[in-house]
Amino acid sequence: MTAACPTMTFEGITQREWDCVRGEARRRGVPFPEGNDGSVSAHGASADYRWTPDVSRLTVTFTQKPDWVDCPTIERELRQAVRVCGGQ
Repeated sequence: MTAACPTMTFEGITQREWDCVRGEARRRGVPFPEGNDGSVSAHGASADYRWTPDVSRLTVTFTQKPDWVDCPTIERELRQAVRVCGGQ
């Protein structure tokens, strides 16, 4: 594993969008647990996440990633999942 990626922050994430993001992650093979914060691991990557409902903010920090993928690709894929769900 290589170094972690920078933290990504998404503003304006509603409950509906948060539920959708978790569903989209599961669809992509990430076993996303219930709850508003925690850690997930899949495909050789690990990330910590926190959705703060009172300010509608989602933060995701990849703590591990495989050598075959770079941080910009991870960020692009995550931002795409958020957009699919109606977020920014």
